[in-house]
Amino acid sequence: MMAEFDFKQIFKGKTPVIYLRVSSQAQKQRGGGIKSQKVTILEWLKQNGIRKKPIVFSETGSGGDESAVRKEWMKMKAFILSQKNPSQYFIIMRDFTRWSRNVFRSAGAYEPLYDEGVELVSVNDNIATGSLARKDPDGEFMYGLWTALGSRERTGGAKRVKAGVDVARQELGVIGGQPVDISGEFRILLDYERDL
Repeated sequence: MMAEFDFKQIFKGKTPVIYLRVSSQAQKQRGGGIKSQKVTILEWLKQNGIRKKPIVFSETGSGGDESAVRKEWMKMKAFILSQKNPSQYFIIMRDFTRWSRNVFRSAGAYEPLYDEGVELVSVNDNIATGSLARKDPDGEFMYGLWTALGSRERTGGAKRVKAGVDVARQELGVIGGQPVDISGEFRILLDYERDL
């Protein structure tokens, strides 16, 4: 069982840095992703008695990219590390997969912040990673677990989509999203669904 934490005490006097991310423009256009993440995080801050005004970074980009493609993510890290005392900040997000969905790159990207005492917080899991100054094996475990699961879903999902597109092309004659011959399409789809 994981320990309960007094986040108000852990983050006393520290500035929350909110990181919001959706993976695609379609998610962004639906509007729910970024807005709902922010509402959830602001509510968590309020429930935990953290009143300091947060700094917000928000973007659309794949969690598999730990590069200049995620400009706000890079800006956020640079901003915190450029401060006189980076340990006076903590990064808060809906869940650790907002930070990264790449098991190989996530830890390296977080390491400089961790070493400076900056913690990542997942409001969904109600847990923080800990830092070099405040060790937390439960937080480390949850961070690693969610990053690995996010990585698996990202890469496995891409393979499943490609397999589905290949079947659509071969079995249904779909090219560019439009069936060439729709006769028998539903029978093939039903047969395919039963095989799943």
